[in-house]
Amino acid sequence: IHAEFQLNTPPYHPFWYIPGLFQGRLIIRDDASELTYFQMYVPTDKRLNVDMEWIVERGGPSTSMEVDIGYMSQMELRSAAPSINMNETGITSEQFITSMNESLYSSLLKSFNTIDDNFENEKEIFDLLERKFYPFKEIPYYEYRQAFKKAEETNKLVHIIVLWVLESSAVLNLLREYFVSTWALVVDLKAIISNQTNDAIKDSQRAKQALDNYAFPVESLIQKIDGTVISKLNANDLLDTPSKTEEFLNKDITIQRYVHFLEEALNRQK
Repeated sequence: IHAEFQLNTPPYHPFWYIPGLFQGRLIIRDDASELTYFQMYVPTDKRLNVDMEWIVERGGPSTSMEVDIGYMSQMELRSAAPSINMNETGITSEQFITSMNESLYSSLLKSFNTIDDNFENEKEIFDLLERKFYPFKEIPYYEYRQAFKKAEETNKLVHIIVLWVLESSAVLNLLREYFVSTWALVVDLKAIISNQTNDAIKDSQRAKQALDNYAFPVESLIQKIDGTVISKLNANDLLDTPSKTEEFLNKDITIQRYVHFLEEALNRQK
């Protein structure tokens, strides 16, 4: 679930606080008549998990948007109180506040410790859900360093950074057949670069080459196993549509550009 919090009210300029996502567990009766359990939280396994955007004055009537990204250690919403139909109460949600039944919460939480035999762990369940919601997740995305280990085992190129055009079957087929995919934040690459120990020096050199070829806001790169960047594509170039005709055909054009980007890397590898 995605949520956006507006923290300012007029006359102050807007300030948007946007967590990466909320994930968790819901229990809903099969007839959809009642929500019996709700727990959602912002994952903290990444170095960055919240986006902040605000408007600042630049003198006179002009304003501009400022953007930053950061990390928060905890944000969680949970309730084990019985759900009610607000339309039947005659009061607003702001007026109705009920305390959570901690006993019910604890018993429900214990029940979640029993994982279905079809799944090894909770991560596997979330991975399955992601593949259902996001078609590009049909392709496995490895942690940056793990991607190169996998590429060495399979003798494939490394495809870095996720973009929305990856929902295309043409792109997915190429990635599945010829590439090992990963995505990384700038802060992740910097952390890898900073590790100069003997057993991590190769990863450090690969990450430096990736970072040296990065340009804001999003860069897709193809790296050989030794880290050499042989093809790259910036999101601004991918989405550039100077004419009305191209704008109308934007989706097909972006797919064609991404396919060309991947095929170009394969040709350069030969």
